[in-house]
Amino acid sequence: MACVRESIGWIVGESTPLKSLVIFDKSNNAPVKAGDYVVAEGPEGCVLGIVETVWSGHRMLPPSVTDPEAVYHIAEWTVQAGGEDIYNRGSIRWLALLDPLLTKKKVVTPKTPVMPGSTISRADPSQLARIFSPESRGWIRLGHLAGDDTVAFHVDANGLTRHLAILAVTGGGKSNTVCVLTKRLVGQLCGTMVIFDMHGEYSNMRLPGVRIKVHKPPKLHPTKITTDELFTLTKMTEAAVRQRRYLRWAWHTAIASYYKILAKTTKQYDDIVGLAKNLMEALSDKGKLKNIHNMIASGKPENSEMLKKNITMWLRQFLPVGLSEIVAEAIVENEYYPPRQVVMDSLEGAIAKLEDLEAYYSEILDVTAYTNLMDAIPPCTLTVFDLSELDEDAADAIVSHYLRRLLIERKLAKVGAGGYRYPAIVVIEEAHVLVPKDGGRLTKYWAARVAREGRKFGLGLVLVSQRPKNVDPNVLSQTNNKIILRMVEPEDIRYVQRASEEMSDDIASLLPTLNPGEAVILGKMAKLPALVKIDECSPEEKPSGGDIDIVKIWLSHKEEEDEERRILEAL
Repeated sequence: MACVRESIGWIVGESTPLKSLVIFDKSNNAPVKAGDYVVAEGPEGCVLGIVETVWSGHRMLPPSVTDPEAVYHIAEWTVQAGGEDIYNRGSIRWLALLDPLLTKKKVVTPKTPVMPGSTISRADPSQLARIFSPESRGWIRLGHLAGDDTVAFHVDANGLTRHLAILAVTGGGKSNTVCVLTKRLVGQLCGTMVIFDMHGEYSNMRLPGVRIKVHKPPKLHPTKITTDELFTLTKMTEAAVRQRRYLRWAWHTAIASYYKILAKTTKQYDDIVGLAKNLMEALSDKGKLKNIHNMIASGKPENSEMLKKNITMWLRQFLPVGLSEIVAEAIVENEYYPPRQVVMDSLEGAIAKLEDLEAYYSEILDVTAYTNLMDAIPPCTLTVFDLSELDEDAADAIVSHYLRRLLIERKLAKVGAGGYRYPAIVVIEEAHVLVPKDGGRLTKYWAARVAREGRKFGLGLVLVSQRPKNVDPNVLSQTNNKIILRMVEPEDIRYVQRASEEMSDDIASLLPTLNPGEAVILGKMAKLPALVKIDECSPEEKPSGGDIDIVKIWLSHKEEEDEERRILEAL
């Protein structure tokens, strides 16, 4: 295979199998840019590389020059001489041997360096198209190479189960990238996507050919939440040991009673929170509690019916007749016996927490919410959980709840035991809030579980953030794919670099120079690292995440006032 076509430069200095320095031919008409692909002849055959950095210098203007007058005259002479003393250099990262890449679609890295003095040329666009635009099932278009808009860039949708991080400054193009991914995954492949939307940006998206289901506000069926999710909603800290004990008992008892009620009547019972509160209020009756525990301790089988009667009598001052019998039956049959010791201050604190739960989150805990995950998250659909009206604790409970259920049910589906039958890609917007570096949010725990285990069960995780340094490093480092748009904060860049095996210092130095929509793409979903211009969703399709035009609103109001004034003056 002929490697070099038209020479654009030569390898200089020392070279390694991974990297070489190059000096560019000044007679080359089109300037070489960072992100361009080049080829050279190496000992093992043709090698494909990417230009990571470019820089210019002047032989007569080294850094030691301090005389402005000298600089002026040298610059003037340089113009007259046609730039004779200016040179252009760059660094190349060698990516793969070209022949296996084209013939076997296999990335084989070179083990011997390209020799100094070897010529380099631009990669053939037709060969780049074969590499980056494979006509294979499951490869979807994200955009085109930033250095050549004739070469489309595709990624492997199957690679998304290795997880993805989309990182950029505000306005860098994160939401647009999610939009493009959604169009391709759901619209073309009938994929299942879930977006946890902290700011309500995706609720009004309209994508032709894409089914969209929006949960606003999202709801949780009380019987499906865990006590940890309940503790998050009630803001009970781990230090509140007694309060947690009382609430756990009351909640489990209320859920067991809920199913007993459904079995005994056609009437829908919807006050599970209220029932749990009544049960905790019943704990204040210590006298009858003691008698009940004495009967429990005796352990005689014939005591069962008597125990139900005693518990029924104990509950009647707190629950309506009829309901108290059902709850007593649920307590005895499930052995949800009340705590033996009760501290009134802790009990009153736990009751107050449930009252706050009723006041703040009555819309979230709802027995009309879906219990079947397939109904809440339909296949071949984009499902948006709009969290914009919720505080961070409620959002944490919602997101962790569905991450937990998706992972558990995907495991069940894999072994043929029911569960959620379809692979899914889950997007967490504002990941620095829900998967923080510091703090013990439930979402962080389940995101870490999905990051570790999800690949085996067809569950992919996408973290989206403009503050990567505040995202949990354990979870971020397990996103094997990265779409990194413009980033300028040095600490963010270093943090991302530490979490990515493929990001060199030279690639990291490119990030502040990227234009909106340009991205460095790394990872298993891409054939090779690339600098890509992401396609744009149309204005009608885009999430509504842009800045508000406040000047337009102000001036519109001014025009309205001026018009009213003219009408009044005319009268």
